Amino acid sequence: MYSFKEKQKHYTELRNPDAAEQDLELLRKKQPELSTLSMFSRNPKRYADDILYALLDVAERDEIRNNRRTVEQTPGPNPEQPDKVSEVTNQVEEAEERTEEAELHTEEVKERVQEAEERAEDAELRTKEAEERAEEAELRAEEAEERAESAEAALEEEKKKAVTTLKMVKSKSTKSTPKSTGTTSRTRKSKRPRSSTTTES
Repeated sequence: MYSFKEKQKHYTELRNPDAAEQDLELLRKKQPELSTLSMFSRNPKRYADDILYALLDVAERDEIRNNRRTVEQTPGPNPEQPDKVSEVTNQVEEAEERTEEAELHTEEVKERVQEAEERAEDAELRTKEAEERAEEAELRAEEAEERAESAEAALEEEKKKAVTTLKMVKSKSTKSTPKSTGTTSRTRKSKRPRSSTTTES
């Protein structure tokens, strides 16, 4: 792969005990028959330099770097993962319960809306009936007014007829009554004789 100088150069650049596990995995893929793999697996950080030195015989520098980056980006096992899973599960269950409650509430709201609509329809029917009754009452009132006007007009006619009849009766009675003649006695005035007075001288 590399000459001794190149290998020493890359070895110096790539030394990193924290990347020992990544390098060991790549070495196991590249050279699975290597006898020292079991020893390296016991404590990768302790044998980090040996792992890297052996890896440079079977892998290029860029491949080692890319492998380290890929493994670093891959999330490892999280000890808190079960707690998070249970927490998410609880949240999902709570969300489902809230959804069921919301559905029940929605059903109740629908029932109330339906009842309100039925009440509104009943109110409309009652309003129509009341309007019809009011119209009938108005018609009856108009008929009563017309009857009252007719009765009043008939009464006026009767009064006029009665007055006319009374006048006719009076005029007839006046013509049939004889005129009474009154006698006036003439009083004669007595003439008194004038007395003549003589004056004696």
